[in-house]
Amino acid sequence: MRCIKTGNCQMYARFSRVSELTPWLDRYCLGEPERCTRLHLSRAGEVVPLDLLPDGTDLVPTQIARMEPAGG
Repeated sequence: MRCIKTGNCQMYARFSRVSELTPWLDRYCLGEPERCTRLHLSRAGEVVPLDLLPDGTDLVPTQIARMEPAGG
């Protein structure tokens, strides 16, 4: 089941650009979106922090660097 937010989720955009993040994409975005903390916050009308991972933990700087496209 694909998440209804894949078209406008900041994490989905990042996950789909970096191959080593495919397990996240497979588990939450394409597999079990109902387990995604980001989706729950969005549905509740709350602000979804840009650094919030689907499991409810925050990104750390080294993870953010890996998610950025090469060259900027």
